[in-house]
Amino acid sequence: MRITERIHMITDAEESVNAVFLATEWGSIVIDTMRTPKDGELLKEHVNANTAKPIRLVINSHFHGDHTFGNTAFSAPKVATEATRKLMNTRLLDSWREIAGDVPIPLPDITFTDRLDIHTSRRTIQLREVSGHAPGTLIVYIPEDSIVCTSDLIFSGRLPFMADADLAQWIRTLKDIESMNIEHVIPGHGAPGSVDIITEQRTWLENFRDQAKAVLQKTPDLDLAAKKMAQQLDAPTDRLDMLSRTLANLSEEV
Repeated sequence: MRITERIHMITDAEESVNAVFLATEWGSIVIDTMRTPKDGELLKEHVNANTAKPIRLVINSHFHGDHTFGNTAFSAPKVATEATRKLMNTRLLDSWREIAGDVPIPLPDITFTDRLDIHTSRRTIQLREVSGHAPGTLIVYIPEDSIVCTSDLIFSGRLPFMADADLAQWIRTLKDIESMNIEHVIPGHGAPGSVDIITEQRTWLENFRDQAKAVLQKTPDLDLAAKKMAQQLDAPTDRLDMLSRTLANLSEEV
């Protein structure tokens, strides 16, 4: 999907996760690599079919495997926050071995904290470390195009994954992004949109937090509370573990 002349969003075959590529005069920059090495190869083929520029850089927005396990398809340097690299090398090893066996997990080559700017002759690509969805998350902001790639801070039109989340910080981060000069928002999952999808996600999280705290006050047992929340959200059963972990994090505030 073409967002602007130089910026494309690509969705996997299951329409469950997004990646982005930027065609710059320097070369292509890929943001996230999808959930498997095969998905990464398909993503690389798509990028190469749509621009003659070589792939110069790959950005990992956060540590979750559905955004990083396609790294093996790319020889270009991979950049992420310091926290993302550490979490990939600890939290993801078992799930990576299930996919790739003894092949080393494809960790980022370049790491940073807080902010990293990439300058081309026509634009500045700002990588900003933020909090909320998962430790070490980054957003990609391109002021000249009024565009932000939020990754999993936004799940457009679907239940967000919150097991590693700090909901209070997530809401604050979304408020900060809402105040930026933005015309186009590319989420980690779901359809792109305007700043309205940021507001929708923030409002949903605020409502979820309030509902969850009310349930926890009456039902301190996390598994039972997760079932009640799943009923309220009409969530599938495979989301129960995620909801239980989310409530465990939230219960510290109750």
